[in-house]
Amino acid sequence: SSGLRTTPNNNGASRAGGNFCNAAAHDARSNYANFVNSHAETLSVSGAGEICRSGQTRGVTTHSPDFLATGSEFPLAECLVAQLPSEADVVILPLAAVFTGATEAAIAVAELLGTTEFRVEALLVTDKESANNEHFAQRIREADAVIVTDGSPLHLRSTLRETEVERALRDASLVVGMGSVATVFGDPMIDPRGGAPTTGMGLFTDAIVTIEGPTLERTRELVGDDVELYVVEPKMGIYRHSGEWYVSSAQ
Repeated sequence: SSGLRTTPNNNGASRAGGNFCNAAAHDARSNYANFVNSHAETLSVSGAGEICRSGQTRGVTTHSPDFLATGSEFPLAECLVAQLPSEADVVILPLAAVFTGATEAAIAVAELLGTTEFRVEALLVTDKESANNEHFAQRIREADAVIVTDGSPLHLRSTLRETEVERALRDASLVVGMGSVATVFGDPMIDPRGGAPTTGMGLFTDAIVTIEGPTLERTRELVGDDVELYVVEPKMGIYRHSGEWYVSSAQ
C-alpha cells in the first residue's frame, strides 16, 4: 500500500549551525539571506547575517533541541541533507493536520525528502491517548530530526500539552516546525485566531516565531520591544542553535 508500514555565520563560526544549510549567516530579524550551495525513501507509518543573539530569556532548560522553522516554499530536503548524516533517522509528526488528513500530510513531507537517503517514519499521533504512547516518545528522542507538519497550531498545542510526546520533543535533537505550527514551540506562541501572544510549548523562550498573515500587525502591536519577533516568510528557514538564531532564504 504505497510502501507504507503501519504499526498501532557568523560565517565560519566554530559552533555547529554557524553555517546552517550552507547559507551565509544573517540576522534573523531582516528580510533575506542568500541560500547557497544547497545539496539536495521510503515512508513507513507508525499508527499504535550576523548571528542574531537572543533577547530576553525567561527560563532555562537542561536541554534545548535545535529548532528550524520553515516557510511553505523553503527547500527543506536540501537544507536537511546539508545538516544531517546521509542516512539520518527522520520522523514525521502530522498531528496538526489531523483535520485535513494526517496520513496525506505525512506522505507529502516524505515526498519532499524523496531524493534523500534518509530513513523516514511517520508517527500517527492523533489524540491525547496516542500522544502518551511511549513508543512514539522514544522514536522522537532517538531520531536525528522530527518534522512537525503544518496544520492547526492550537490543535497541536492542546493535544500535546503534558504528554509523553511533548516531553520527548524537549529531548529531541532537531525539531522542524513547518509553516504556521512553528509558533507553537516557543513560549509565548502566537494565537492564530487574533494574533495575541499565549502560552506555548517552551522549547525556547528567547523569541517569538510566527508567519506572515492577516493578524501580523496586531501581533507587532501586542509584542513588547524587549521580545524578539521572527516572521517566517514562505521561502525562509529560521534556525536556532545554542541560543543563537540564523536565517536562510531560498533564491
